[in-house]
Amino acid sequence: MQVVRNGMDFIIIPEVHRRTLVWIHGYGDTGELFCDDFFKEPLIADCKVILPTAEEKKVSPHSNEKVRSWYERKGSFKYNNSIENSVERINSILREESKHTDCLMIGGFSQGAVMSLYCGLCRYEGPIKAIIALSGFAIPMEIPQNKLSTPVLLYHGAQDNRIALNDSVKTIEKHLKGVNYHLEVHPRMPHEVYLEEYDFIRNWLRTTLNIT
Repeated sequence: MQVVRNGMDFIIIPEVHRRTLVWIHGYGDTGELFCDDFFKEPLIADCKVILPTAEEKKVSPHSNEKVRSWYERKGSFKYNNSIENSVERINSILREESKHTDCLMIGGFSQGAVMSLYCGLCRYEGPIKAIIALSGFAIPMEIPQNKLSTPVLLYHGAQDNRIALNDSVKTIEKHLKGVNYHLEVHPRMPHEVYLEEYDFIRNWLRTTLNIT
């Protein structure tokens, strides 16, 4: 297994490549944040992991401060069209990877979870084998009938003080109707990723993808 860096993006390449996971970081972070986690303890041994990094955007129209973000945070839990450039970027990665494997997965944390759900269920035209959304929420989207059966893992901490569990659940119930999702709640976790969360994801993927 090796790690290849391309600017601010990272790619973890296994010795044998049978599937690909595109993993999307949260607001203010970079792809490098998750690189060590996936390199040291791979979710699946034969899975290539692509860790893109968002471009820098102004925090608000009244500030010159820039933060790495997949879309502008104009309003909580709402759609805004600033997401579309990032969607096209993620979709282009998925389209390229589809030339090399028929097992594509997408996941992410916080803002990356929002992106994963929106791209995987609504905007990417090809099949997705699994979606992993950690500590995020769902924005309004039109989900095609053939995407409703896509396995989705939603994982959230009951002590999340940035995206409250109750608020997240409301968006899930409203915007993911009919979707094949499983919601797992950690009773003590704040807005973070815990090691035991990776263990749960690993087991869920093995069951979902029928990996022995």
